[in-house]
Amino acid sequence: QPLAEFGLSVFDFIEEKITWETADGARTQLYLAMSPEIEQLNITAKYFHPQAIEVPPSHLAQGETGKEMAKKLWSFSENILKEKGFS
Repeated sequence: QPLAEFGLSVFDFIEEKITWETADGARTQLYLAMSPEIEQLNITAKYFHPQAIEVPPSHLAQGETGKEMAKKLWSFSENILKEKGFS
């Protein structure tokens, strides 16, 4: 029992630190989609996380590797949409 309780408390601690409530998780996307200042300042191709804070892209997203990965993800996403009947 004590080991199980310890395991659950560790899990709860980790979950609290890395997960978000739905409303909190959507806040950045809503801000970027609806904020007049984003459009007025012509902010594009930037990374925002968490809670609408601009952050530098990870090393995986930079340079030619990042560009190639972005192209692959875009193509993959388009193919899924086509399979589902979207054009």
